[in-house]
Amino acid sequence: MDQLGINGWQLLIQLIAFLAFIWLLWKFAVGPIVNVLDQRQHRISESMAAAERMQAELRSTQARNEEVLLEARREAQDILSTARTNGEQMLTRAREEANTQAETYLTRAEESLRQEAEQARQLLRREVADLAVMAAGRIIRKELDPKAQTQLIEETLADASRVSTNGDFPGGAAETTLRQEPQRAGTATISRGESPTDPIHAPETVDVPVASSPVADTGSPPPEPTGEPGADAKPNQSSVSYRPSRNS
Repeated sequence: MDQLGINGWQLLIQLIAFLAFIWLLWKFAVGPIVNVLDQRQHRISESMAAAERMQAELRSTQARNEEVLLEARREAQDILSTARTNGEQMLTRAREEANTQAETYLTRAEESLRQEAEQARQLLRREVADLAVMAAGRIIRKELDPKAQTQLIEETLADASRVSTNGDFPGGAAETTLRQEPQRAGTATISRGESPTDPIHAPETVDVPVASSPVADTGSPPPEPTGEPGADAKPNQSSVSYRPSRNS
C-alpha cells in the first residue's frame, strides 16, 4: 500500500469519518425528513379514509333525506285528502242543516199563514153574521117595499164586502151579487162563495128572513133565478140568493 501511496491509518480515519458523517446525516437530516414524510403519508391516509367515511355518511344521509322527503310528501298528500274529505263532509252537513232549517222555517211560515187565514176567516164570518143579523133585524122591525128591501140588503152586503177588503182576507176581496124575489116573503141567503178545494176557507151561508112586500101576491111562482146561487161567483166572492118560505 505504501507503493501505491496509500496510508492505512489515513484510510481508516477517513472511513471512520465517513461513517460518522453518514450516521450524523441520517440522524439529523435524513431521519427527520423520512419521519415527516411518513407522518404526512399517515395523515393523508387518515384524511382519505375520513373523506371516504364522510362520503359514505353523506350518501346514507341523502338516502335518509330522500326517505324523509317521500314520507313527508305522502303525509302531506294524506293530510290534503283528509282535509278535502272533511271539507266535503262539512259542506254536505251544512247544506243538509240549511235545507232542514229552511224546511222548518217554511213549515212554520205555512202554519202561521194557515192560522192567520183561519183567524181572518173566523173574523170575517163573525162580521158577516153580525151584518146579516143586523139586516134581518132591520127587515123584521119594519115593513119595506121591494125597492127599499133590496137597497137595504145591498147596503148590508156592501158593508160585508168592505169588511172583507179591509181585513185583507186571503184569496182577495169579496164580490157581492144580489138575487132576490121581493114579491114573496121568504129567506134571503147570504153566502160567501169560496174555493171548494180549500179546507180552511169553507163556504159560509147565512139565512136572513125577508118580510113580504106590500105588492099583492098574484099566486104565480116567483121567476126562476138565472142560475144556481153562487154558481157564477168566483172563488172568494159573496152572493145573495132568495128562497121563498114554505108558508108564503
